[in-house]
Amino acid sequence: MLAHVPSDVLVIATQPTAHAELILLAAANDRHVICEKPLLLDGAQHDRVADVYRRRPDLALISVHQYRYSPLWARVSPWLRRLHRLGVAVALEAEVERVAADPHASSNWRTEVAASGGMLADHGVHFLALAHTIDGDIELTCARRALDAPGGERSYAQARFGSGTLRLVTITGAPRRTTLLRASVADLALTWRDADAQLAVRGRTVHRWAAASLSDRDQVDDLYVPFYRESLANLIHAGWRRERTAEALTIGRVVVSMLEQANTVGPQPPAGPGESDAPHQSPPIAAPVNLAGRRHL
Repeated sequence: MLAHVPSDVLVIATQPTAHAELILLAAANDRHVICEKPLLLDGAQHDRVADVYRRRPDLALISVHQYRYSPLWARVSPWLRRLHRLGVAVALEAEVERVAADPHASSNWRTEVAASGGMLADHGVHFLALAHTIDGDIELTCARRALDAPGGERSYAQARFGSGTLRLVTITGAPRRTTLLRASVADLALTWRDADAQLAVRGRTVHRWAAASLSDRDQVDDLYVPFYRESLANLIHAGWRRERTAEALTIGRVVVSMLEQANTVGPQPPAGPGESDAPHQSPPIAAPVNLAGRRHL
């Protein structure tokens, strides 16, 4: 199809086990790639893809990390970056609870850890991407996962981004759907749980307001609009392409490390109850798109 359809970009929205071959196929046909998360699931895949993009710096590999376009994060993240660059440590904590696998999905592949990477890959990648907006130097420090029957998963991971830290808990089989993100800097703490945001100083709430919820499927889906708008507008810029490719490969490497560590024997993740936050998708597809906005099927 790629050899015969005029296009600039291949958009990949298949299950993750198919990502590597489709990414390599796109590169062989001189196409940029926009790929749903998680980008890749194992180290061998990552090494193959990274090697190709080292030799093809003209091509963009963009992973779909749309949480950065949430209005609240867009307002807060510039301040977190400034403080971080001034040497003030930033601590991020994320807790994601889902009741079950995505009821809107066209197949049940997200319930299969081997096919999806589980909650760490499906949800954890979003918060790794948010940490990357503060400092692109990210390293995993630990990851653990426990699988409970039927279909339950409890996972825990920690990562370092520059001098900052990210703590992540993901749970499937929870009594409710909820997403928490907390950003702490010195005596300040921003706590964002679903549609509620609070700013506290030394543990005392000084401001509270309504915010777009990362647990609301419609609001998360809406974030695709600014993601694609920015991506398609900037694909013509070589510097931007290099930055996004480096981001995709860096976060992809951390996800692979997270999955490898989580599958080893070790301390159990935090107990607790977790549906997948991946946006609505039609049956899995990989579709070439040209920059004039036409989609070729």
